[in-house]
Amino acid sequence: MTGVVDPTDARSRVGQLSDERRAVLMRRLAAQRSGRQAGPAAPRPRPPGAADLTVECSPTQRRVWLAAGLSPDSPGLHVTTAIRLSGPLDVAALQRAVSTVVARHDGLRTVADDSTPVVRQRVRADATVEVRRVDLAGGGQTAVVEALRRERFDLRRGPLLRVALLRRGDDDHVLVLVGHHFVMDGGSMGIVVRELAAVYTAVARRSPVPLPAHAVQYPDVSAWQWDLLRDGRLDRSLDYWRAVLAGVGEPLDLPLPRPGTPPERTVGVHPFRIDGAAARPGGPGGLAPGLLAVFTVLLARYTGRWDQTVGMFVAGRTRAETAGVVGNFTNLVAVRTDLTDRPAFAEAAVRVRVAFAGALAHQDAPFETVVATAGPPRVVGRPPLVQVAVNLHNHAYQHAAWHGLGAEVLPVSADHDDLDLTLVAVPQHTGTVDAAFEYPADRFAPEAVAALGRHLTTLGAALYADQGRRVSAAPMLPADELETLRAWGRGPGA
Repeated sequence: MTGVVDPTDARSRVGQLSDERRAVLMRRLAAQRSGRQAGPAAPRPRPPGAADLTVECSPTQRRVWLAAGLSPDSPGLHVTTAIRLSGPLDVAALQRAVSTVVARHDGLRTVADDSTPVVRQRVRADATVEVRRVDLAGGGQTAVVEALRRERFDLRRGPLLRVALLRRGDDDHVLVLVGHHFVMDGGSMGIVVRELAAVYTAVARRSPVPLPAHAVQYPDVSAWQWDLLRDGRLDRSLDYWRAVLAGVGEPLDLPLPRPGTPPERTVGVHPFRIDGAAARPGGPGGLAPGLLAVFTVLLARYTGRWDQTVGMFVAGRTRAETAGVVGNFTNLVAVRTDLTDRPAFAEAAVRVRVAFAGALAHQDAPFETVVATAGPPRVVGRPPLVQVAVNLHNHAYQHAAWHGLGAEVLPVSADHDDLDLTLVAVPQHTGTVDAAFEYPADRFAPEAVAALGRHLTTLGAALYADQGRRVSAAPMLPADELETLRAWGRGPGA
């Protein structure tokens, strides 16, 4: 194809570059990603108005609408946070903060309008979100949070944000917020929490609210995204994806046993911790490509497929104007890395970083459009193109300041139930990473996924301890598993 570099040739050339030239390449890709080079125009704000507004859904909203129709009770379509607030809480100030934040964001007043053949988004001029109050005198906090997380939303009526205050004691509460992916993503939840804390603090201090008005709202972004597709401004990105994903293989099959008994939940979660050098890989891009490199090698070792395509969830806020906007910007990008020559890990990590940087530079193309463009092999009942992914969270709202209150973000499952396996990673201020594998509980046995977690941490430590070792040779069995295998090999009489 004219003007498009063959991806196999590109990967070969990258492997031959010196460290200095690779650094130059990474800087240029980063520049393109941040918009310093020519790129799509910024979203145009719509004229303000007090009436309800009905406009076209974004590509992501269309996907969420279809998913909700297939699985209306899926908590995987919800984003949840729970924050323990310690100290004398002003409930009236909290309700005022919620009302103020809802009024600030079109996304929090949006519902689905399916009165036409193609669903649209309707922004209500006014919407009320009441803070539910629940007394936990009898305990049951975990069950209450889980019920709030799983409670179905009515996409047509709304509101699509749920706020509850759980009372543990006089000066001990848990604030639970649940939003639907039709109107928000994890980054938006961070915006909502930070603004709630800021408005609550202003109300409690009887001072002005220190939040500027938004020049751009989510309907503006939706129009911008469709302009990119319809005006051909994403053609270059689609050419990139078509080239990079040419010849991608069949859906990845993880050789993990199925559960022996029917699971109680639809989504399994196995938490574990990553520490040491694997949690602080350094180098260009930091944790994201470093963690992705280890995960890619693990998948290759498990499956024997050394040309791996792994998904990475990205924030999708590629323009400064969208930094404070509530909506669903999240996109899934495919990071394809060829390790068929079993290189040293230092080289493998460079290849992953280059592939990841290229994916970020072209992340404005919606994943569904990329799939249609690339035309990967499809199998009924399996997700197309990407079956496993990494979701790296940046919980910036963990440190939001609430006037007179201590705040602690509590762990809540995210339930990524649309892929075979998702590695969720949350960096901690201690330098460790709280991680979890989320997977379809009816597909993989929990003990097999637990072993996968142990192998990831062991492999990561080994790879970063000796980056000159070939990726096929680094140990991934923990010492106790290795000793068990040796004992089996010696037999009962040894």
